[in-house]
Amino acid sequence: MSYYALIKDSVVENLVVWDGSEGFFDDYTTHELTENEIVGPGVSAVSGSDKKWVFTPNEINVSPEEQSEMNLLNAQSN
Repeated sequence: MSYYALIKDSVVENLVVWDGSEGFFDDYTTHELTENEIVGPGVSAVSGSDKKWVFTPNEINVSPEEQSEMNLLNAQSN
C-alpha cells in the first residue's frame, strides 16, 4: 500500500492509501507519492515533458482587514 494523489484538471483532489490496482480511480489521474513529495487537496499538479509531476501550493491572499483581525486574535491569546 502506498499514498497516491488523485489529480483532476491539474489539481490534487484528494490523497488515498491504495494498492495501485487498476480500475478503482478511473476518473482521476493517479500519482504514487514519494517520501519527498508533500501535497494535499487543492495543490496544483502539472506533469512535465519528462513525465515527472510538479506540485505547487496555491497562494493564500489575506486582505489587510483579515491580517488585522489575525493580529488582534494573536495578541489577545498571548
